[in-house]
Amino acid sequence: MPIRRNPNEPLIRADRRWRRGVNLWVIDQDTTNDPAVAPDPDYVLTDSDAQVLMDDLWGAGVRPAEGSGSAGSLAATERHLKEVSALLQQVLPKALACN
Repeated sequence: MPIRRNPNEPLIRADRRWRRGVNLWVIDQDTTNDPAVAPDPDYVLTDSDAQVLMDDLWGAGVRPAEGSGSAGSLAATERHLKEVSALLQQVLPKALACN
């Protein structure tokens, strides 16, 4: 469930429940988890528009609430690539000289 700091502010929810693209609701209370009471979405974004919005939010400093996300995975991968690159720079010339 999303965190709402001020209960007087509307809640924004997103889902892919009924159509292609991303459905967005701006609602007073969280009812979108129950399909029987969920209203039609206020907005439906195409996948490409949703990606632009996500990229803009990321650029504005907004990060997913769950774990370190892809940023943490990317940082670990970048460290690993630097380590492997340094190792290859040391080992590869010696290995090629032996052949």
